[in-house]
Amino acid sequence: MRILVFGARGEVGSTLSLALEQSGHSLVRVSSQVGIPNTIATGSACQLLESNSIDFVVNCSGPGDRRDPDRKGGEGTSQVAAAMASAGIFGVLVSTTRVMEGYDTSYGESDPVKPVSRYALANVAHEEAWLAAGGDFARVLRLTNYFAQPTSRASPQSQLLPWSLLTELWEKGSLEVRSAPSVVKEFVSAEGVAAAATVLALAGASAPVVCTSTPGFTGSLKTLVQACRTVVRSLGKPEPQVNFGDEASVVALCQIGFLAGQGWAEPLNQQRLREELTLWAQNNLLR
Repeated sequence: MRILVFGARGEVGSTLSLALEQSGHSLVRVSSQVGIPNTIATGSACQLLESNSIDFVVNCSGPGDRRDPDRKGGEGTSQVAAAMASAGIFGVLVSTTRVMEGYDTSYGESDPVKPVSRYALANVAHEEAWLAAGGDFARVLRLTNYFAQPTSRASPQSQLLPWSLLTELWEKGSLEVRSAPSVVKEFVSAEGVAAAATVLALAGASAPVVCTSTPGFTGSLKTLVQACRTVVRSLGKPEPQVNFGDEASVVALCQIGFLAGQGWAEPLNQQRLREELTLWAQNNLLR
C-alpha cells in the first residue's frame, strides 16, 4: 500500500514509518515543520489525498507533549481528516490508552473514555477532532506504552520506561523505584503498531471506530529492571543496586478486542527487549 504518514518526524512517527517500510509499504511522510528533508507539508498532503494516489493514512501527530504543557501539536489533524474523508480514503489516528486512565478495572475498547490528567484530556480532544472531521473514514488506534529506541539521550522518549531505568542505572550505579516490583507494564513495539495499522487498512469499513493494541508485551517492574541490570553488567559496569518501594498502583488493562480477533499479535518479547536496550546503551551511553 501507499501510506501517507502525518507527523512522520516525531518520536512515534519516525520509528513507525520505518517499521511500515520494512513491512513492504510505500510511504509519503508529512511534517508540520518547515524545511524537513524528504517530507511534504500538510497542504501538499491534502492535495495528494485528493488525487486518489494514497491507499491509507496514518496520523502520528500528537496533541502535545505531556512533559511540556506549552507544546502544541496536531494542528493539522482536522484538515487532513477532512481531506481524507472527501477522497473516500480510510485512515487511523495513533492515540494512547491514557484516555482510559480513570478506569480501575478492565474495560472494553468501545467503552467511554475516562481521562483524568491534562495529557489524557488533550488526547481525547485530539481523537474527537479526528473523528468529527474524518467521519465514516476515520479510525483510532490506542497504544499501550510505546516501545522504540529513543533518538538520543535528550529525546522525550528516553524519559519513559524502560529507557529511564537503564539510564539511571548506568549513570548512578543504583536505582530507587517507588513502585512495588510486581507492578506490571504493557508495551507495544513499532513493528506491532505497523502490523495493527495494516490490519485496519485491510479491514476498511468493517473495522471498529476504536481499537487498542492489546494484548501487548507485559512485564513487571522487577523484570524490566533485571533486563536493564543485565545490560549494564554486559557492558562492563559493576552490578547496580536496586531498591523497590511498596506503591502497588494498578493500571486497568483493555480487554482483548478486534485486532487479536484478526490474528494480530505483538512481536516484542524478553529477548528483543534486552537486545534493544543493549543496542541503545552502546550507541548512547558508552559514548
